[in-house]
Amino acid sequence: MVKKSCDKCPAEVEFKVLKKIRGEYHCKDCAKARRLVRREETIEKAGIKDELKELDEKIKEQYKQTKRKDAKKRYQKNKPAFKKKKIVSGVPVPKGSISGKAKPRHVSESYLGFQESQVLLSILVKRGMDFEDAKDEIKRIKETLKETRESMKEKNKSEDQIKIKMQKLLEELWRS
Repeated sequence: MVKKSCDKCPAEVEFKVLKKIRGEYHCKDCAKARRLVRREETIEKAGIKDELKELDEKIKEQYKQTKRKDAKKRYQKNKPAFKKKKIVSGVPVPKGSISGKAKPRHVSESYLGFQESQVLLSILVKRGMDFEDAKDEIKRIKETLKETRESMKEKNKSEDQIKIKMQKLLEELWRS
C-alpha cells in the first residue's frame, strides 16, 4: 500500500487511514486530538459548560435508577418462597381445585357425549343415511334420552335405577 506522512507529526501511515481535515491529512491520533480541542473550544464559546454538567448528572441518575429497578426485578424473580402450602393428606392437591367436597353431578355418567355423537354420526352416514338426516336422528335420540330421564325423575326413581335404564338405552342404540 501507499504510505504517506501526517501533516502534523512525522509518522508515516497508509494513505487510506489518513483523515482529510480542511485540506490537511492527519493520522488517527492527530485527528482525535484536534477533535477534542475543537469540542472544548465550542463549549467554551457557547457558554454551555454548566448545562452539560447538569445533563450528565441527570443521565447518570437515570442510569442508576434503571439499574436499581433491574436489580429489584432480578431479586424478586429469584427470591425463595418463604411460605409453602402444607398438604394435609398424602394425596397432592391439583391446581384450581375447590376446597372441600366435590359438588355432586346432576347428570349421570350415561349420556350421549360429543365424541360419542360424532362416532354415531359417522356410523349412520356409513350406513347410507344423509348427513342432515343423521344429525336430526342424533338430536332426536338425545331428546328421548333426556325425556326418559325426566320422566323417571318424576316417578321418584333413584339415581341408580335411572343410571341403569340410561345405560340400557345407550347399549341398545349402539347395537342397532
